[in-house]
Amino acid sequence: MNRIAWLCVFLASQCCATTVVTIVTVHGIVICADSMNSDESSKELMPRKPSTAERQKTFIIQDRVALAHDGSMILEFVMFDGKKLVQVGTPYSVARIVGDLSRDTSLMDTIVGVATKLRQKLVSQFNGFDAILKEGYMKRKEGHPIEDDTLTHFTIAGYDGPTAHVYEVGVALSWRTFTHYVTPVRAMYPQPNRKNISLFVQGYSDAIQDLWKNPNSPRTRKFAAAFPSEYRTLPDDLDLSLSQMITLARGLLAIQIERTPSYVAYPLIVVTIPPGGHITTKSYNK
Repeated sequence: MNRIAWLCVFLASQCCATTVVTIVTVHGIVICADSMNSDESSKELMPRKPSTAERQKTFIIQDRVALAHDGSMILEFVMFDGKKLVQVGTPYSVARIVGDLSRDTSLMDTIVGVATKLRQKLVSQFNGFDAILKEGYMKRKEGHPIEDDTLTHFTIAGYDGPTAHVYEVGVALSWRTFTHYVTPVRAMYPQPNRKNISLFVQGYSDAIQDLWKNPNSPRTRKFAAAFPSEYRTLPDDLDLSLSQMITLARGLLAIQIERTPSYVAYPLIVVTIPPGGHITTKSYNK
C-alpha cells in the first residue's frame, strides 16, 4: 500500500453529548440531560448527516431501566486513498449499542446486570481501537492536557424491587500510551454516606460545581434565592419530592447553559423513575 496516498485522514463524525444530572431520593430517580450536539466532523468528507435517533441522549429499556449518555455519540473514521473514501475501523454509535442492549436484556436482568451487558458490548465494540489511536487517526486537541479523556460514558439507573440503583460505565483514552480502556461498572447509588439525597453530574459541570464551591458568588446567591429549598438539600442532606427533584435538575442545567451556551442547550429531557411505577420522559424548552 502506498502510504503517501493515505495521508489525508479525517474524523468523519464525533457528535458529543454534554451534560447529564442524576438525582436520587427515596421518592425516585430523576435524570436530566440537555439536547446540544457538538459536531467535530470534517465538513468536506463527512459521509452522512447523523439522524435524530443517533443524536439521542436518554433511553428507556423495558420501562424499568433508564440510560443517559455523555461523550462521543458517533465515531466514524474515513480516509481518502486518492480515489475514494475508505472507512477505517468499526463505526461506533450510541443508538446502535443501546439498541443491541435492549434486544439482549430480559426481565430477569438486574440493573447491574444490564450495566454489565453494556460494558461487554463496549469491550467488543472497541476491540482493535488502539490501532486507530496509534496511527494518529484520532488526535488530542491542541492545548489539551495529556490526561485520560472520556470517550463515551453511560449512566444506568433503575429499581431492583424497592431498591434504587445507579451505575456508570464508559470508555476512556490514554493519550500517554495511545490506548483505550473500558472502565469497570461502578456503583454510584446507594451511597453509604448519604441518607436522603444524592446528586451526580456528568459532562460539562463547572458552573454546577461552582454553586457549592463558591457559596458567596453572585451567581450562587441568585440560584439560592430562586431555589431556596432545593439549594439547601445537598449540603444538609435533606429530602426532596419528585417535583422538587425535577425543579432542581432543571435549575442546575440552566446554570450550566448560562455558563456554556455553545456546549449545553435546551430543550432539556427529564426522565423520572418512581419506585414501582412507569418511567416518564418530558421535554422542557426552559
